[in-house]
Amino acid sequence: MNASENVVSRTQLLMGTYVTLTLASRESDEIIDGFNLIRDIEMSLSSYNQNAKVYKLNKTKQVEYDDYLLDAIKSSLSLYEQTDGYFDITIGSLTRELYHFGEEERVPLDRERRDAYLDIDGISVDEKNITLEPNITIDLGGIGKGYAVDKVAEYFKSKGINIGKIALSGDIRCINPSTVFIDSPFGDKPIMKLQTLHPDTSISTSGTYRRFVKDRSHHHLINPKTKKQSQDFISVTLITLANNTLIDGFATAIGTMDELDALKLLTKHPEIGFILVKSNKNIIYGNLDGLVITLSLQ
Repeated sequence: MNASENVVSRTQLLMGTYVTLTLASRESDEIIDGFNLIRDIEMSLSSYNQNAKVYKLNKTKQVEYDDYLLDAIKSSLSLYEQTDGYFDITIGSLTRELYHFGEEERVPLDRERRDAYLDIDGISVDEKNITLEPNITIDLGGIGKGYAVDKVAEYFKSKGINIGKIALSGDIRCINPSTVFIDSPFGDKPIMKLQTLHPDTSISTSGTYRRFVKDRSHHHLINPKTKKQSQDFISVTLITLANNTLIDGFATAIGTMDELDALKLLTKHPEIGFILVKSNKNIIYGNLDGLVITLSLQ
């Protein structure tokens, strides 16, 4: 296969977002398989679909896990440690139980937020079940799309596919070196053009400017330590090689941090490139050399 081959792109609405899979036209059957794989993952990790494992886990506090749920939970526990607790899936006690993001949204009272119960140790895994303590609600939205991208990329690789792109909203895997545009938080035009330099480049963008309740101060990226929203960054883009799960979780965590803590974390991970857009429109770059060529479109 070479880059001059005709390609086909297909888009479906899955995991609460638009999913676009792009492959060579002769691999269109694999596109269908990719969508079906994402659909299976959604039925495991969704906290919105009443038939999904996580939805049932939040309601009953115990389910027999499948491979996707177990894998995602283990990755989430690892990310909790790597981000010093800023990535915490028990944030569901706020995002799902109080704000009701994606449903009948509301702004909770300060008292309700203070009383929300978060505790990563309230999740336990045995030989076949995952169990939550009574007051725990989990939300895998901060990792689910990146995890799905990785699983589809693994499947495509098993089929010998080496040209294409997987995009679940801001979570993208460029199977071959490609061009990607980063949306601007301040208008309709892209803020930046990226040219990836390696196969299997992972990109994850998390922003506070699209998903919020009432106004942008009540966005969906909530600091689990303070139970409040940070206002330092309006958009976080991270780039690394072949690990969307990692940078999806890191982007979620960094979106909840102040600038100092975010940069402290990123300096420990030179393998992760970053483009941080501040609320005052300033942009902070780092660790991009060798990963991408950037062109500002401001």
